[in-house]
Amino acid sequence: MNSLTATRQLNDEKNKLVVLYKTKQIEPSSDKHAFFYEVKEQTTPIFAAVDEWEKIINEAIKDQSLKLHPSLVAQTKENFELIIMHSYYHDVDEKRYQELIKSIDYVLDIIEQEMEAY
Repeated sequence: MNSLTATRQLNDEKNKLVVLYKTKQIEPSSDKHAFFYEVKEQTTPIFAAVDEWEKIINEAIKDQSLKLHPSLVAQTKENFELIIMHSYYHDVDEKRYQELIKSIDYVLDIIEQEMEAY
């Protein structure tokens, strides 16, 4: 998978998480263990996709096919992991959630623009 494809897939996952956050499709049940395992089951593939995206982008930076500081990649990964959890647990206000989304969008847009031009 190339960096453009990985970035677009991550962007799709982000959009799904935003919908989940805004619609509150999943509410914590009275059985906290069951809810935890449901969230874990649904988020494990997303976390794996974020890890894979980070590896692909860092490799593109090393190959010099992408001009981006590695700390931006690390911060974007961290922000993405935060929105994954906030999308399910709704433990942050919408303003903070939107700030995380904007930060992620900024970096994903840079990557898409650079890779399309490359």
